[in-house]
Amino acid sequence: MFTCLADEVASGSKTAPLSSRGEDVDYLEREFAAARKSPAVQQIVDSGAMYDGLWYWDLENQSNVYISAMFWRALGQDPAQCAHKLDVWLSHVFEEDRESVVANLKAHVADPEVPFDRTVRMHRPNGNSALVRSRGVAIRENGRPVRMIGSHVILSDTRPNEVTERLSEIMALSKDAIIVWSQACGVKRWNRGAERLFGVVKPAILHHSHIDRLAPVFQEDWDTIEHQISSGGTWIGQVEWTCEDGRKVVTETQLQRLAVNGGVTLILEVDRDITAEVALAQHHRTVMRELNHRVKNLFAVIRALIKMTARGQTEVPTLVHNLDQRISALAAAHVVSLGHDTKNGAPLDELLRAVLTAYPADPASLRIEGCPLWLPQDHITPMGLILNELATNALKYGAWSTPEGLVTISWSLSGKDGARLLILDWREHSPGFEPPDTEKRGFGSQLLDLSVRQMAASVSRRFGPEGLQLSLVVELGSIECTAPRQN
Repeated sequence: MFTCLADEVASGSKTAPLSSRGEDVDYLEREFAAARKSPAVQQIVDSGAMYDGLWYWDLENQSNVYISAMFWRALGQDPAQCAHKLDVWLSHVFEEDRESVVANLKAHVADPEVPFDRTVRMHRPNGNSALVRSRGVAIRENGRPVRMIGSHVILSDTRPNEVTERLSEIMALSKDAIIVWSQACGVKRWNRGAERLFGVVKPAILHHSHIDRLAPVFQEDWDTIEHQISSGGTWIGQVEWTCEDGRKVVTETQLQRLAVNGGVTLILEVDRDITAEVALAQHHRTVMRELNHRVKNLFAVIRALIKMTARGQTEVPTLVHNLDQRISALAAAHVVSLGHDTKNGAPLDELLRAVLTAYPADPASLRIEGCPLWLPQDHITPMGLILNELATNALKYGAWSTPEGLVTISWSLSGKDGARLLILDWREHSPGFEPPDTEKRGFGSQLLDLSVRQMAASVSRRFGPEGLQLSLVVELGSIECTAPRQN
């Protein structure tokens, strides 16, 4: 219908085809006058869909919109003082209502299945306000929106019913999502807080089920919740929603029965966004688990250092001195592994030595070989955590748990699909090693996997005949590599 309308408008006026007129701000009025003669437009007018004023918007030059003098007079404004500009019309709309109007307009222009139907508050010149319903439909040429035609209906002066006004304002201005709905009829009320939270404009959700659309996950089964609501109680709990853009939103939700009409239960729903709070709490739990894990590992490492340092020692002062040096080195390695002392990255071999030197009893039990390579700053902490975890395990029950054990770390660079890949190998050589029947998957393994993901890396590990064999592959971009170093 509306494609035909666009054709009729274009053919019905010799001076006003569907194109912008530059500085000619009256072209829309002339174009609309021609459109009024169109049977398609007349059908809309005769249907009663348009009264109290009409408007006609140029979607190709969106600053221009023709608004009939009839509407401005109904609002109490002087039409001669109201230019045919979108920002002029928006200036009369309450500031709190403007964002939702623009969002609904954009949604309808992008998708004709989303109706444009908005009720806003507008200023009257005497200081009062009016409730105005604005509806419209885009005119499309070959599927492309070029114009939009619509109506204004002044529903009421807002003074007579101050209680309703205040309630409406509370619902409109609330940052929380406030929804009135029923299982049988879908959404009846959907405030701007709901639009902001879930990213769905009101006309697109009215009379539809937001439960089906946003797939909420409740803490309890729905039958239990429904029974509580139907009995006149209030349900309060945490709900996770999946928005259409893929976002996960977590809310503290309150549900209660609002009314029962003809056997249909209306439910009042209030959703407070706690997504950030939940994420922060989860982060806090992860940090506490990591701290607990690192502290336990630290005690285990210190016990192992005491045992290894005491081997062959007969003099207490010498033992204390050596042990003090080892614990100091261990503390330094702990700091380096967190990346606190680096700002722009660090050489890989220096990072390896700083983190690992404190662990083996004999320096010869650690062999590091590879080309000079600068590790980016955002890789320092995850790489340090990986090394710390591997070294702790080697000391507790791997190669460094025996005097004859050896850990060899080597790395090289290779090119693949235009990227430079760091391939780092950790090899443990432990005489008499017996591979475990199954690999334990504790928090240490989870921490290692998390650090690997932080570097967008990949890891493979297995137990060979002499101990753990691990390979880490990290994409680093373009890196220059010179002759290998060995120690």
